[in-house]
Amino acid sequence: MIQIYHNPRCGKSRTCLAFLDNSKQDYEIIPYLTETPTHNELK
Repeated sequence: MIQIYHNPRCGKSRTCLAFLDNSKQDYEIIPYLTETPTHNELK
């Protein structure tokens, strides 16, 4: 599954989600502004 570190105010991030929706890809949204990823999660 694809993980997307998403910022809803970012146009590129919204475009990426729209692309994934149109291509029927499964993905998980990670709102990194409110849920800061740990160092190990980013590895």
